[in-house]
Amino acid sequence: MNSISLVSGALSLTGKCTIACKHCYSNSGPKLEAYLSTVRLIEIVSTLRQHGVKQIFLGGGEPFLHAGLEELVGHMFKIGVLPSISTNGHVLSNERLESLYNAGLRYNLSVSLDGPSEEVNTPIRGAHSFTKTLFGMYQLSDFGKILWGVNYVSCKDNLGYALDTAKLAARLGASYFNCIKFTPSGRGERYANEMSLTDLEFSSEVTNLSSQFTPFGEYYQDIYIFDIRSDVESCDGKTMANCARSYFSDFSMENPLGVSINHFGDVSLAPPNIPLGNINTTSLEDIILRLSSDDVLSNYESWVTGKSLGIHPPRNLSRNMPEVLI
Repeated sequence: MNSISLVSGALSLTGKCTIACKHCYSNSGPKLEAYLSTVRLIEIVSTLRQHGVKQIFLGGGEPFLHAGLEELVGHMFKIGVLPSISTNGHVLSNERLESLYNAGLRYNLSVSLDGPSEEVNTPIRGAHSFTKTLFGMYQLSDFGKILWGVNYVSCKDNLGYALDTAKLAARLGASYFNCIKFTPSGRGERYANEMSLTDLEFSSEVTNLSSQFTPFGEYYQDIYIFDIRSDVESCDGKTMANCARSYFSDFSMENPLGVSINHFGDVSLAPPNIPLGNINTTSLEDIILRLSSDDVLSNYESWVTGKSLGIHPPRNLSRNMPEVLI
C-alpha cells in the first residue's frame, strides 16, 4: 500500500451538549464550550471534498447547538458532500428542521437512543434524557419531510434490549436502526471494562435484530444498519431502502476510511484512530498528506491485520482520568 484513499469524514461541530453520556466518544457535556467556527467547518468540508470525500458525519456534542449547522449543510449539498447528522433530539424544533430541509437535508438524520425505557436509557444517557429524546422523535415524525433513524450504542448496560429499542423506534416513525458496538473512547474510556461487550454478545444482539428486520449493511463488523420501516418515503418519493443503496455504494471496499476531526481541531484516521495532527497548528492539506507517510501506513496495516485476526480487544484503561466539566 502506497497511500490511503479517503471515503468519508466525521466532524465534531461542538463539544457542548445538553447531557454527558457515560459512553460519549468525545467527552462532551453542558459546560464544554469548545467548537469549530462555521467558516472553519466550511473550509474543512471543502478540503475533504477535494480529496475524494463524499460523505461526512456531523456530530458533537450536540450539533443542533451550533448556530451554523444549516449553513454548513447547505454548503455540503452545494459541493456534492452528503451530510449525516447525529442528535440526541433534545433541542429539535420545527423551525430548525424546516431550515435543514430547505438546506437540502432529506435523510440521514439520526437520533441517539440507548434503550426502550427510562430504566434502561437513564444509566447511560442521564436522567430525563429518555423523555426528551422521545419528544424529539415525535417532532421528527410530525415534521414528516426527513427520513430519520436511531443510533443505538450496544454495551453491557443495555445488553439484550437492542430489538425492543428498534421496535420502539419503528413505532415512532424511524426508518433505520444503527446498532453500534461500544468503543471505549472519550468519556467511555474510563468505563471500558464495565461497558464493553464480547464479540459473541454483540453478535447475539445483531442476530436478534436480524430475526425481525432486514440489515442494510455493516461497517467494520461493529456497526450494523437495519431497515425498520421500509415503507416510509421521503418527500421526494425515495424509500429508506433506496437511500441506503445509494449511501452504501461508496462503502463497497473492504476497509473504507475517513478522517475524524474533533472540536479541538485534532485529526485522526478512522476507524483505527491513528493521530494525524491538529488543524490549529498544521493545515488540513498538510495533515492529509501524512496519509502516505510510512508511519501512518505501517500503523494502518497493523490495525487491519489485527482486526482480521480478532486481536483488538477493549483496552484495560486507567480510571485515573481527568473529569470533564459536566
